[in-house]
Amino acid sequence: MPRYNQQPKPRALFINFGEEEQAMLNLNGLFPTIKFIEDYALHTVHQREFEVIVAYDLDINTTNQLDPAVHTLAIAGSAFPSRKEQSQQHLRRTIDISKWNRSVATEFTIPDQLDSKLQDLVRETALQDVIGNSSNDIFTTSIHGSGIVVNNVLQPILQDGDGNVLAGYYLLNDETNVEFWFLPSLNGISRWLDLLVHRWAVETPNDFPFANAWKGAAEWQAPVELALHDQLNTERTSFAALTIAHEQKISHIATQLEIETEAANDNYRVILTDQGENLKDAVEKALNDLGFTVTDGDSVHPAGDRLEDIQISTTIDGNVWRCLIEVRGYKHGAQMNDLLRISRFVSRYQQDNAGIPPNAAWYIANHDLATDPGQRQLALTSNSTEVGTFAETFNGLVIDTTVLFKLWMDVLSGKLNTEEARRTLVDQTNYFEYPPTRAEV
Repeated sequence: MPRYNQQPKPRALFINFGEEEQAMLNLNGLFPTIKFIEDYALHTVHQREFEVIVAYDLDINTTNQLDPAVHTLAIAGSAFPSRKEQSQQHLRRTIDISKWNRSVATEFTIPDQLDSKLQDLVRETALQDVIGNSSNDIFTTSIHGSGIVVNNVLQPILQDGDGNVLAGYYLLNDETNVEFWFLPSLNGISRWLDLLVHRWAVETPNDFPFANAWKGAAEWQAPVELALHDQLNTERTSFAALTIAHEQKISHIATQLEIETEAANDNYRVILTDQGENLKDAVEKALNDLGFTVTDGDSVHPAGDRLEDIQISTTIDGNVWRCLIEVRGYKHGAQMNDLLRISRFVSRYQQDNAGIPPNAAWYIANHDLATDPGQRQLALTSNSTEVGTFAETFNGLVIDTTVLFKLWMDVLSGKLNTEEARRTLVDQTNYFEYPPTRAEV
């Protein structure tokens, strides 16, 4: 089954590698995934999420925590993990590998049975280290708790003249081929890791993907594989071209959206964000888009004669229908006194039109500007009595710009035609609702 969040293999866990030790590493991408920790933090990682452990200066406490299922390279340590054995009689025993003594020998040997590449690496690194020391650690094996020495467990790669093991490796148990290697110093550490990783890849190639890289070379592939590779490359090229084309389209659309967003801010959303002349101009544009004949109040009345902001008209059942509109914007709540101002405008209109009143009077308010329009209360909701009187006296209608905006956008999008939009407004008094949720009397 698939493993999720698995990091690229092979993965290496380095223990006790400080800045100085890390500076000696030159891995050239050998491990796509690397983690450095101190030995006291070993309990914070799951060791089997790594293919290789590289430990510097191991002590007994850390050694006892190492997972025997992970290949390990230890450098300059004083304690190594035990090996588990099972005899043909199914008897189990534990073999301890430990530092036994120190050798003062000045002559050393490299076993002949090692392959030439390994011999060369030992000769150029570990041998140079032990030659330079006045004495070197000797490692031996014994049955756990008995002190009886067991041979043929340690595989030496470097010995002193008496055959004592100074560097080598061993299998951690009989059931797997997981190895534990130990070296006297960090000399040539990157070369050692390269050699060991390629060695371990032979046994577990899935843990070291590069081991199978040759199988992807064209000269070692079957014809059907080559054909499918060609097909895959063709599809990838086509996909890349489509991706570029779609990215260009997305970029173009995003640019247009940015332009239109700025335009909407300057044209449509002004009735939700602004005050004063800007708000009045935006309301005039909205009413004009709804099909009303719109007249700016300043063009009707003499200069300095401040009356209604806007007059609108339309034809209803063959008759001309006229309305006076006051437009106000407030940072905070709408003001009930604005309804009194409108009553004065209606009186003046009657005076100027032979006692004939307008068919309706509207109060359009944009308020609570700092609040998200979707979270605002409708204008004058706390003054329902006064609004009711305004409706009865003047066919008055209080229009919150948040509701007017929705009606306006539905007309622009084609969801509602202009005649339906005008009737929706003209047929209502009191508080404007859209879409209407109550029968109008």
